[in-house]
Amino acid sequence: MHRRLARVLADEAGLVLSGFRTTRDLAVFSAINREQEDVGYLAKGWGDPGFRIGGTLTVPEGISLLWAGAKIRRFRAVHGMGVTFDQRGDTTEVQVDGVINLEGFTGRTMLRTVESLDECLRKIVELTARQ
Repeated sequence: MHRRLARVLADEAGLVLSGFRTTRDLAVFSAINREQEDVGYLAKGWGDPGFRIGGTLTVPEGISLLWAGAKIRRFRAVHGMGVTFDQRGDTTEVQVDGVINLEGFTGRTMLRTVESLDECLRKIVELTARQ
């Protein structure tokens, strides 16, 4: 049911979902593509009240997130996105995502969340490239 709904709404939004997976923790996981470009992922846990649309960036060693971190947090808050930072050896993984409740999950909200995600990821790249 959730997979079918996601496909219909993605099509309505002009997006393509690919690589659907179901796991012990996730009812739905899929890559999101727009015009042949990977723009993030869509996920829904078994008990989640809605879908999560997100993306991940890897920030290389030598980039200080102390300076950029506060700016990233402010920027993503304006766009209603969550952000987490995970140190992985010499790099930091930055995870950005937005949640859409099932009742408000439409093609339009999906597209807007993907656009906000894209804007946030581009801003993170811009902020970390300044160093």
